[in-house]
Amino acid sequence: MEKKLLLLLTWFFVVIPSLAQDSLNIVILSPKVGEVIDKDEREQYSIFKQYKDFSQVIFYKKTNNEFIAKFSITQPDGSEKDTLVRYSELVLFGLSEKIENWEKLKTGDYRMGQNPPKITIVNEGFITKQDFLLKQKEIKDSLYRNESTKNFPVTKQNSITEVSAPWGNSLYLSAGWGTPQGFRFELGYNIGMFISLGLSFGIGDMWSRDPGEGTFAILGSIRFPINSLSITPYLLFSRGSKFSMLGNPDAYTLINLGTIVPLIPWLQLRPEIGLAFTSKHISGGRSWFGGSSPEVTEDKTRFGFNISFEVDF
Repeated sequence: MEKKLLLLLTWFFVVIPSLAQDSLNIVILSPKVGEVIDKDEREQYSIFKQYKDFSQVIFYKKTNNEFIAKFSITQPDGSEKDTLVRYSELVLFGLSEKIENWEKLKTGDYRMGQNPPKITIVNEGFITKQDFLLKQKEIKDSLYRNESTKNFPVTKQNSITEVSAPWGNSLYLSAGWGTPQGFRFELGYNIGMFISLGLSFGIGDMWSRDPGEGTFAILGSIRFPINSLSITPYLLFSRGSKFSMLGNPDAYTLINLGTIVPLIPWLQLRPEIGLAFTSKHISGGRSWFGGSSPEVTEDKTRFGFNISFEVDF
């Protein structure tokens, strides 16, 4: 009798909770796409372009509030391989809003963030972005704590990826001001979550001979997403000079340490501090008439900061 009672208690307090822990509920981003987003819908709403040979995707919510996407990718032999990708709740809200307002977005009659999006969780009802933000004072991406994926409805071996950065694989524009570079405007592309490359234009600096002449530069940054933080540190490198048709241009190298602070899915705040290695032309060098003389420059290392806003498309 005691053995049977012990087995019964074990079943109720160990086996059943463990089975419930791995349960999944399908997430519907929008009634326009339903439970399964197929290849045609991907093309229609211009989403998930980074997945080559995309077949379909289904989103799931686990009982621990993690969100997982199951991407079905067509292989060269015609078979399909399932890839599990974890998403933060904010990214799902961004996708939902994009799908719901796609036609107006294309015509410029809608801007992301105008209307609070909502997602539907089968068997749980819907949740709005406002509800989510009210529940959490600090937004944090989900962590995949090495949990088993054996209960996911997949057909082949899984590969676990993470998509927790709203700027991943996107064109971006940014504008900001700081010292010593003055105003800085950037146009670039975020390659995945870790690398960005771009061009910048600056004006109104505090180190060159002619602050109103403007500077042009190439730049790149390495980003370090940290799952336990809602911000993302990054290291930025930039090399540029004055656009000078005559004479020798002033030049600079910029190395900044910054952090990305998400404000809304498509808008990020980027404060930076760092060093600017400036080289201001004084005299000498090559001339347009073939003459040359020893070039004299004023080379300085300057500490500075910058505050900018990045818009991701």
